[in-house]
Amino acid sequence: MRRMVALLFALLLGVGLVVVGSGQASAATNGDIVFADGDLYVVHSDGTGVRRLTFRGDANNPSWSPDGHSVAYDHAGDIWVLALGHAPRRLTYNGQSFDPTWSPDGTKIAYSRAVRLYLRDVFVVPSAGGSSTRVSWMAAAGCTSVQPTWSATGVLFYVRDSAIAQCNEGIVAQPIGSRAHVVVPDPYATLPDVTADGSHLLFLSPCDPNFCNGSGGWETTTTGGDRHEIVDRYLCAEGELCLQAVVASPAGGWVEAATYAEEDTGLFETCFQGAHEDATGQVVTTAPQFCLLRRAYQFDVRSA
Repeated sequence: MRRMVALLFALLLGVGLVVVGSGQASAATNGDIVFADGDLYVVHSDGTGVRRLTFRGDANNPSWSPDGHSVAYDHAGDIWVLALGHAPRRLTYNGQSFDPTWSPDGTKIAYSRAVRLYLRDVFVVPSAGGSSTRVSWMAAAGCTSVQPTWSATGVLFYVRDSAIAQCNEGIVAQPIGSRAHVVVPDPYATLPDVTADGSHLLFLSPCDPNFCNGSGGWETTTTGGDRHEIVDRYLCAEGELCLQAVVASPAGGWVEAATYAEEDTGLFETCFQGAHEDATGQVVTTAPQFCLLRRAYQFDVRSA
């Protein structure tokens, strides 16, 4: 939840729209996308077959299991797992847990938990249920660690931010059982994800390493090298569709997500655009390429 030279969405909607949500989405191995819009929904890669998965509200940060059969998410401050066709299972019971992400083998889920006021550290819990293990220890120093994502090589990446004390900010890499180190020293970096082959990090940031220019989607190696922009629309004016997430696609490349709301009419729109870089470094758009328009939880689909 797993990035385009000008977004293709600029002509989608007229003025008077504002961004809502966080563009939360995750792509499965079969191409299905799960996204959060108050509750969780799943949709095929061609925009058809929209199904509502949860009915209790406050469902956020969905993450597909590696086999594509289950979704982890946070609800009311705890981590839950929903195996498709079954009732959700609760994994944590503290009311302070968020941002779940699956390990490559599907046996564990990493998440962030508030441990000191609002300051969070990263924990890991067995996906079948059980006790959690703490992975990071920066909350005691006045820093917060959020938005973990797991690479195919078993390394955790997450965002470390100065909260009430100075710390080394940016995207952090941490093999389980080893020390963490910053690989993207960008205090504005957020929502990291790792490409399916484990070679590159995807993330959002309004700045490049040297100056702020209103940009947004970036790719770099997992060691922080060869940082370059892959999506150039992040912060933008009212009436335009702004990038909200770039998540890895199991098929390679990434999927961009953005959501808008027209509060007066109750119209919501969520758009998805797939892309990858070719051998020359050019961004090539791929499936999925569709937008979902929702009014009163009824969806219509149109091409992006």
